[in-house]
Amino acid sequence: MKHNFLVLFFFLILFSSVVFAADYNIKKIKVGVYDNPPKIFIDEKGNVSGFFADLIEEIARKENWNIEYVYGSWNEGLKRLETGEIDIMVDVAFSEDRAKLYEFNNETVFINWGVIYSNKNIDIQSFTDLDEKKIAVMNESIHTTGPEGIINLAKEFEINIEIIEVADYKTVLELTNNGLADAGVVNRIYGETYAVNYDLKKTPIIFNPSQLKFAFPKNNVLNNTLIEKIDKNLKEMKADKNSVYYNSQLKYITDYVGTVEKIPEWIYILLVCSGIIIVILIVSASIFKKQRDSINKNKLLLEKANNLKDLFIDIMRHDLLNPAGVIKMDSELVLEKEKDPKNKELLSVVHNQSSILIERIKNASLLSKLDEGKEKMEFIKLNLTEIIKSVINEVSLLAKEKNIKLISKIDKEICIKGSPLLYDVFFNLITNAIKYSPKGSQVIIESNETETKHLISVIDSGEGIPDKYKKSIFERFIRLEKGGIKGSGLGLAITKKIVELNNGKVWVKDNSKCGSIFIVEFNKLN
Repeated sequence: MKHNFLVLFFFLILFSSVVFAADYNIKKIKVGVYDNPPKIFIDEKGNVSGFFADLIEEIARKENWNIEYVYGSWNEGLKRLETGEIDIMVDVAFSEDRAKLYEFNNETVFINWGVIYSNKNIDIQSFTDLDEKKIAVMNESIHTTGPEGIINLAKEFEINIEIIEVADYKTVLELTNNGLADAGVVNRIYGETYAVNYDLKKTPIIFNPSQLKFAFPKNNVLNNTLIEKIDKNLKEMKADKNSVYYNSQLKYITDYVGTVEKIPEWIYILLVCSGIIIVILIVSASIFKKQRDSINKNKLLLEKANNLKDLFIDIMRHDLLNPAGVIKMDSELVLEKEKDPKNKELLSVVHNQSSILIERIKNASLLSKLDEGKEKMEFIKLNLTEIIKSVINEVSLLAKEKNIKLISKIDKEICIKGSPLLYDVFFNLITNAIKYSPKGSQVIIESNETETKHLISVIDSGEGIPDKYKKSIFERFIRLEKGGIKGSGLGLAITKKIVELNNGKVWVKDNSKCGSIFIVEFNKLN
């Protein structure tokens, strides 16, 4: 008994020391900084300055924290963050890959994107013009190695580029100016601030919208408190037009970003025109495919039709995706600042419609690639349970808007051999379930199995699908008009195509209560 008491006493002392240590450590935080002006940099006097510096110092003042800045290169900062040498890293763009390495606060600080500047003697107007060019990039930047960074975009657009990796954006512009690189990738704020110092041309190419946040080491004992306080202060500053958040923007950024008081009329016009163009392009692509299948006697005509279809798809991917992305980013930026309810409602419409437009462009492009066999199917071991969790996390905001509960009843790992494209299958099925379910209902994802098969079911509470349409809805351009919900009729066609390429099956049946049950079947691992 005495021995147990001593063990308990020692444990309480140890626990108390950890708690007090956490309280003590929160008074002093190590903040990683690097040169990325005007957001964060070392000024002429050797002081840490910039938009992010103003924000963290204002938060530290309110929370009575003492800041110890730890200066280094971008890569050095990320390594210190990963090893826990620093408590916070400023100005880090969020991505799913980075979220596996670091933790992030929830409130977005700023929205940024990548831009491309070219040497004055080189004309670059679209991504295709980058083919066979030398491109200078900042090492490990989100615009370099991110999911929608320049390297992945080059692969997606099937263009060949030579990447020149350097330590910072300053060197990117210098190499491009000196002709050692044909073009360079920088973030839009750095470009607008410093490109004027060089004899460069700004191209119309913009890409990879990203949310800038504060990053933290994984599993740091201070994270919960730091994230809570930083998010709280950011929200308060954003709500106050006279706060450091807006004054610092005026000081460092406004000349390059600007403010929008009214939604430009061209945004609506461009959305409508782009939507019409996409419908024309998709229908044209379908027509050309039918011609290609039926005309076997005239090989030359067949090749011309196929080339024209490819041209349409390239125009759609290269020249429409960019302006749609700009509309989405700008509307998101303005929506975050807008206070008037009517304007917020209009901005929400613009933002949602631009998201739909981007989704349709990508869906049409993907379906064309699958039809032509250009999309390579890489079969690897996949954990469907984790894929479904990721999809649920991504669509949670869409469900929240309709007060719909997303319920996963999958409580064990489901592993198959398949393609990563299966993510799109579950994304399409779950988003459809949300779209067609009434407000306040629920969408359930569950699994079953036979001796040789895994079955995943997505169950909604909508109006259901008449028997005569249960097969045809998986054909392209076939969709049911329900409650004014619009769509291209491509989502389920893409779903069926990907599932079949993974040696699976997909079908729909009635939910006994109400709505539909979409079932996907895959072979078990041997």
